[in-house]
Amino acid sequence: MSSTTNLSEPSLETKNRKGNGKSAEEDENEDDEVVMQLHPAKKDYINNHPCCLHLWKPEKEEIPLPPLFMIGTMGAFIKLRSSIPNRNALVDMGASGPLAGFVVAAVVSMVGLARSEVIRMPEAMEGGALLLGNSLLFSFLSNAVIGHLPEGYDVLLNSVAFSGWFGLFVTAINLLPFGQLDGGHVIYALFGPRHRLIGKMTVVALLPLGIFWRGWFVWAFLLLMVLGMKHPPPYDIYQPLDRRRRLIGYVAIGVFLLSFTPVPFRFG
Repeated sequence: MSSTTNLSEPSLETKNRKGNGKSAEEDENEDDEVVMQLHPAKKDYINNHPCCLHLWKPEKEEIPLPPLFMIGTMGAFIKLRSSIPNRNALVDMGASGPLAGFVVAAVVSMVGLARSEVIRMPEAMEGGALLLGNSLLFSFLSNAVIGHLPEGYDVLLNSVAFSGWFGLFVTAINLLPFGQLDGGHVIYALFGPRHRLIGKMTVVALLPLGIFWRGWFVWAFLLLMVLGMKHPPPYDIYQPLDRRRRLIGYVAIGVFLLSFTPVPFRFG
């Protein structure tokens, strides 16, 4: 990899800016800005910024990505330090984000599937394709939008469909009924002290799934050793859930079951 640095002379920039009405402080702030541009190898470029660092990317090398099991929870991996007012507030906090994300991911999945391509499996296997597992909802959407696939064929997801699939996967991770994940908030609001038992059952269920996707082993470790099983009780432990919040809580559990993918990734 080679790099080229193209820096304009400050004196020339200063001369060009005379009479433009800008203060010296504004000019100094602009000179402090640096822009980095990533280019394919051996391509022309245009420098439209006084300070620009050009980086060259080799044609046959890819920028490394983190392992697939290192997929974040998009903000749901948070420990509470202050008490929540009541169980109704717990449902609002735990269910609102995942339910909104679920709706968006479902719509994006339908739009992307409509534009995805159906290919023969041997063609996909030749390139060492990354095969994605199906959640109940994504499988239903695929059948509804594309229809039944003949033997030996599969769907090659475009970027929009993959974004929808990934959104459903992250929603399911956030709604895992454990600790202080969004799903943990919902479970605590619905079942109270039984939250801890449900959390243990969740980890026990993830361990056999780790045989098929090792990322579940990592998640089980993170849940137990990093997040922990404890959940702080609400400030008012005697205020019951109202009917609407209880319904929202059970809907969130249903969304988890529809979004969860037992074997999300495997290589062909």
